[in-house]
Amino acid sequence: MKIGARIRSDWLTEGDEHLRFLRQIGVEGVGFPLDMLNGYRETGRVDKGDIERLVQRLGALGFTTEVATAPGPMCRDVLIGRPNAPEQIDKLCQIAQMLGDVGIPVLGVHCFYGATLLRRAPARSGRRPAASAPGHPTFDMALTLADQPEPGWTLRHGRGGYAHPGFQLGPFRNTSFDPEARFTADQLWANLLNMYSRLVPAAVKAGVKIAQHGNDPPLTQACGNPQILCTFADFDRLFTEVPSPNNVMTFCVGTRYESGEDILQGIERFGRQVKIGYVHLRNVRGTLPRTGGYEEVFIDDGDVNLRSVLQALKRVGYDGAVDFDHVMQVSGDSPLARDYVAFAVGYIRGLLSE
Repeated sequence: MKIGARIRSDWLTEGDEHLRFLRQIGVEGVGFPLDMLNGYRETGRVDKGDIERLVQRLGALGFTTEVATAPGPMCRDVLIGRPNAPEQIDKLCQIAQMLGDVGIPVLGVHCFYGATLLRRAPARSGRRPAASAPGHPTFDMALTLADQPEPGWTLRHGRGGYAHPGFQLGPFRNTSFDPEARFTADQLWANLLNMYSRLVPAAVKAGVKIAQHGNDPPLTQACGNPQILCTFADFDRLFTEVPSPNNVMTFCVGTRYESGEDILQGIERFGRQVKIGYVHLRNVRGTLPRTGGYEEVFIDDGDVNLRSVLQALKRVGYDGAVDFDHVMQVSGDSPLARDYVAFAVGYIRGLLSE
């Protein structure tokens, strides 16, 4: 296994200084959201040359590029069956081919809040511009909650006062939703499988794996609508309906724990099937079924025994990247949370060396 990290556009500023920092502390594999590339947020399209130049830049610093992720809005349009869904699927197929051409092995697809069409809070006006973390609204939520409220989320504090996000189902249940956005689980499954019936063959041709993350939070009902990618059984169905070695999952340890299911059993279940394409190594405290919410905390400060997680991944033969995932707010840290990133990477390195 190697230590991974997802970069965003702000990691590319100031020359290669921030990237060198990641490499110096031990990050080996890098992922990135496609919406940090020119044109994606406006059209859903990217230029292969831009991808290739980024891969070459990362490679020159000693990184492998492990995954490129299509952020939620593009996949959501497909999932809820918007009129532009066929065009969006075409774009995803084209992107899969580009990734294959430049040697990126995984296309991540994130169906966040697939059915809910939440009315998002206004763009934050504080110290971090909204464009700094496109496509990952919770990647740095501990750094942004004070400026941009989110339904159900609050900013909490852990040992020594470090700031971290907490989620409670009660307030989230009362969040407003688009009254025209009413779907059944069957409709969502039909739309998802239609996308996969086209995307997976394109990925096979390109030599790329499609890694599904699923809903985060993993709520089977949210804001008046079902969500269909929340449980191990949902992933079982996806893999059964579209059987292919290129149809895999992003095993998000935090999200899977939040759902209340046994993550070690999940690693065994999907790892033996070679269905784990990428790993998010988030630690949390609490589960939705048991406590009605959870807290995202320091990587060493939650309920999850990450030593056992890494040992389970080794047992099933997983040799890809493990990503420290969401960041926490440490006193005096940089806007990129470099202090927390260094702590998280060092902690993972220590566990991997055992």
